[in-house]
Amino acid sequence: MSKALEELNQIRSEAILGRMPLPSIALFTSQEKKLAQLHFADFLSEEEAVPDALAKTRFWRLGAVRLCSFVTGVGSASMDRILVSAAARGIRYVIGVESCGIVDPETSVGTTIIASSALGDGTPYRYYRNRLARMGVLPRQSPVGPSPAVLALAQAACSPEDPNIRVGRIFSTDLIMHESHHVVKRYARLQCLGADMETATLYAGSAFMGIRALGVLIGADNMSTGIHYLNKRAAFEQGLARYHQVLRQVIRGIDALQQTDNSGIGN
Repeated sequence: MSKALEELNQIRSEAILGRMPLPSIALFTSQEKKLAQLHFADFLSEEEAVPDALAKTRFWRLGAVRLCSFVTGVGSASMDRILVSAAARGIRYVIGVESCGIVDPETSVGTTIIASSALGDGTPYRYYRNRLARMGVLPRQSPVGPSPAVLALAQAACSPEDPNIRVGRIFSTDLIMHESHHVVKRYARLQCLGADMETATLYAGSAFMGIRALGVLIGADNMSTGIHYLNKRAAFEQGLARYHQVLRQVIRGIDALQQTDNSGIGN
């Protein structure tokens, strides 16, 4: 890479993420309003914001664990540019924190969905998945998955008896808000619990770049029944308590995992 290109990439990264040194753990969310909607301040202590960064970079603590958050923008292409910059700046663990549309008519608004795999129709997702297939990392028709080690942390936070925390597949689409009854049925045939716009690209891009990633989503509406969280505020607020519980355990587990990695043990 030429010196001029390195300088350009540095300028681009600083414009997107800010100039401050970054911790290795990042939360990705698509819209700034979701920081309030998902009540980040209920389980994290905010230290500092970088309002001039395009990604609205913020720094947080969970006890002794320091992490940052990025507002990626809606959709796979917007999220991908943040992911590329984050990888270049040393981010090694990413948690996608999003709301999603629920597919199963029996699953209630406010349910936490831990994305154990993802399919998608976005161009960045297809690019990364095809590259992974050519590298022999992923079968061509296979969905992409999160880091197994980080997924295990989330699963350990779940009670098998709790119907309000589910583990399963997400479909990430660039056509959100345009799902017909037939599209929702297709998601169901693909064994998807919910639909969003970013998780599939997050997983495929992270796998390609060597980042450990996990998507932890909360159901904001049910696409099969038409029920929206604004009509079920109490259920959604109760669901957030479980959602935060999972995120706390994952973040603390990642911190322990990092220490193991840094000691030269594990992979």
